[in-house]
Amino acid sequence: MVTRGRILFLVAFLMAVPVGFVLVALSRRGQKPVRRQLRTATGLIELPMNVEEGEDDDPPSELPAVSISDLRYASDDEYVEIRNDGSQPVSLAGWQIVSGGEQSFTFPQGVILEPGATLRVHSGRGATGETPADLIWTRAYVWHDVGDAALLLDEAGRTVSHWRYRADEAESPALNR
Repeated sequence: MVTRGRILFLVAFLMAVPVGFVLVALSRRGQKPVRRQLRTATGLIELPMNVEEGEDDDPPSELPAVSISDLRYASDDEYVEIRNDGSQPVSLAGWQIVSGGEQSFTFPQGVILEPGATLRVHSGRGATGETPADLIWTRAYVWHDVGDAALLLDEAGRTVSHWRYRADEAESPALNR
């Protein structure tokens, strides 16, 4: 039974969770994760539940070596930089970048990221797409100056990489992958 006291405790708990932390809700019986959320400066966003090993007939596939390598905010030309550290080209068709404000960009057909290559997805009033490695998301601002989080999801909705920042903290490579 949900009581006022439990609700107040939950709200106080959520307010104490720092930006960038992932909350995992567990089922009561088997303590199996049933929900994942990422705390951002603007609230919580749902994270996809990756398929656990043994829950599917197909063996889990290995995620490609693609990651968010930089996120520029507080600028007229904001961007998210994606890098392929693998040895094979990766089609990004259907992949998404999701902001903590729940805005999303879906990569169109034909976007291939070669090994060792990077590309940038721009937003903001000064967003530029000067080269084939520069895509325009929107001319609106996406990233919050006080802090935000970005997720890179593959075409199946699995989290491949994430990046978080807070304006009052130095960015730490350990927090971003």
